[in-house]
Amino acid sequence: MTTFVALLRRELWEHRSLVIVPAALAAVIVMAVLGSALYALTHGGLAAVMFGGHFVDSAPDEKAGQFIPAFYLGLQVCFGMVLAVSVPLYLVDCLYADRRDRSILFWKSLPVSDAETVLSKLTTGLLVAPAVALLAALATTLVLSIGSSLVLWAGGMEGVSDLWQVKPLLTSIVGAPFIALLIVLWYVPMAAWCLLASAWAPRAPLLWASLPPIALIIAEQIAFRTTHVPEFLGDRLGGVFWRLFDTSDYTGFGVHGAGRIEGGLPVLRDVTAYLTSIDLWGGLVVAALFVFAAIALRRYRDET
Repeated sequence: MTTFVALLRRELWEHRSLVIVPAALAAVIVMAVLGSALYALTHGGLAAVMFGGHFVDSAPDEKAGQFIPAFYLGLQVCFGMVLAVSVPLYLVDCLYADRRDRSILFWKSLPVSDAETVLSKLTTGLLVAPAVALLAALATTLVLSIGSSLVLWAGGMEGVSDLWQVKPLLTSIVGAPFIALLIVLWYVPMAAWCLLASAWAPRAPLLWASLPPIALIIAEQIAFRTTHVPEFLGDRLGGVFWRLFDTSDYTGFGVHGAGRIEGGLPVLRDVTAYLTSIDLWGGLVVAALFVFAAIALRRYRDET
């Protein structure tokens, strides 16, 4: 266990963007929101501030109560979008980078197995990086709540209590990690595929990860004039959301209609049905095969 933790620390040390990017996003959001609030306060126009008079002065209280949970959710979505870009880029490059800079020779000289190395990179992408992003989102939520409370108080306005609703805060602290874990389970096969491409690629690993799905789509279209492959890939990209949340008219790449919203938050479906679905477990089995192949490739493909 100590060795595995050291490997995780190594990944964060070598790929600092996994920490720097969420921290930078948090700083930008805090400065943008609180900066606009302070500007509006000094110019006597708090009605333009999203936390302040825009909904307190002109909107009913029930709408004000729904705005805060929706804003917390929006913050988490922002960090999730950053993860959707940074994590695949990390996974598709991590094993290739070891061979590119020849550091694989050093790590192979240590009493660390190839399985531990590959699993540490997969764990970093699927658990450590989301945990860092969740902490950044939570810190951003708390800082904005405190700062906005001070702005509203300084402006002599009501609505400070709306910023400290117990249910949205508990959802951000407790519910968000649980939902993030459910979402991560769906994307394990894609993460494992990125690792496999990283272990195999002689160069340009991102291209090697992208070309096989594109080739399958083109080949199916030419040979059969069907769209089963893009529909399947679209479901793997976004299908977790209609399986977890009550949305409407799901098409694979997007959602038409807002679905059911209660208290400013989307309604969660039956989690048990999701956790026992053949789609989820089939993906995990395929992911295990990809990871096994990545370990085997790392064992023999060391560019020596």
